[in-house]
Amino acid sequence: MQRARTAFVVHQSESSRRILRRNLEDAVERVSEFSSAEKFLALSEQQMLAGCCMILDVQLPGISGLGLQEILNRHRMGPPLIFFSVVTETRFVIQAMKGGALDFITESIGEEDLRARLAQAIDLAIPLHADRTVVQDFETRMASLTPGELRFLRLLLDGQTPKEIADQMEICLATVTRRRKETLQKLGAANLIDLARKDWLRERVWPAHRRSIDSAPHFPRARAASGVES
Repeated sequence: MQRARTAFVVHQSESSRRILRRNLEDAVERVSEFSSAEKFLALSEQQMLAGCCMILDVQLPGISGLGLQEILNRHRMGPPLIFFSVVTETRFVIQAMKGGALDFITESIGEEDLRARLAQAIDLAIPLHADRTVVQDFETRMASLTPGELRFLRLLLDGQTPKEIADQMEICLATVTRRRKETLQKLGAANLIDLARKDWLRERVWPAHRRSIDSAPHFPRARAASGVES
C-alpha cells in the first residue's frame, strides 16, 4: 500500500473520528478532522488539494454528507470520497456510489476489516487524486480563455484539420498555427495528445457530473449546489 500525505475526516461523532484516526495511521501521514461540511468548505481550494482522500459521514449537521459530495462534484474540487456511516439505507449507498465514492463502509464493521477497507480505498484514491490535481489546474487555465479561444479549442479537440479550422473561423493557416501554439501554452499542454489526455481526464475523474466545453460560453461556470437532506 502506498502511504498518502493527508486524509480529511468529516464526521459529526468524535468517537467515530477517533476510530478513523486510529485506523488511518498506517495509511496516511496526517489526518485533518472536521465536525461538519461547512467547516470543511471553509478551506481554500489549495488546502483541499492537499488531501488525497476524504472519509465522510452521511449524517452531518447542516449540509449532509451527500450534499457535500454534490457540491464538490459540481465545482470539481476536493479529494476522492470514502463514506463511513451508521446509515445503511440502500438509497443512500446507491446515491453515494453513483456520485463517485470509492467505498461505503458501515460503522458496524470490525476494526480489522475497517483498516483493510480503508487501505484498499486509499490505494485507489492516490492515483485518482493525482489526476484530479491535473484536472483542477487544467480547468483553472481554461477559465482564462476567451469565447473565441474556447471555440478554437473545441475545433482542436474535435480533430479538425488546420484548413478546416481556418475555413470555419475565417482566418489564415498561419493564424491557426500561431493560435494552436498559444492555446497549448495557456493550457499547460505539451502537444495535442497531452491536451486530449487532460480533457479526457475531466470526464474520467468526475463521472457523476460530466460537463462539456460546449455547455457554457464561459467555461467553467460555477453552479450553486443545494445540500441533500439525509
